[in-house]
Amino acid sequence: MLEIYGTVHSRTLRVLWMACELELDFVHHPLDWQRCGQDADYLALNPAGTIPALKDGDFVLAESLAINLYLAGREPRLWPQDEQRQALALQWSFWA
Repeated sequence: MLEIYGTVHSRTLRVLWMACELELDFVHHPLDWQRCGQDADYLALNPAGTIPALKDGDFVLAESLAINLYLAGREPRLWPQDEQRQALALQWSFWA
């Protein structure tokens, strides 16, 4: 099961929204951005101490855009198979 770390009052909201839109099963750990850098358990998961972070089994990923692109890649409706279309998806994601 996916685990999403971070408060809704941060860019974590993007990840939570994506997970809900994709109807994924996940657990939300509402970690406050002001305390995440001092939380030893969280720092063991994400040494940068930033939110959001996603845990998918043994795989851990930080940064909301990277997480959302990872989740999009799991959904054929959201991630094109053609390399040029993937490049365009990345272009617009980075621009936004």
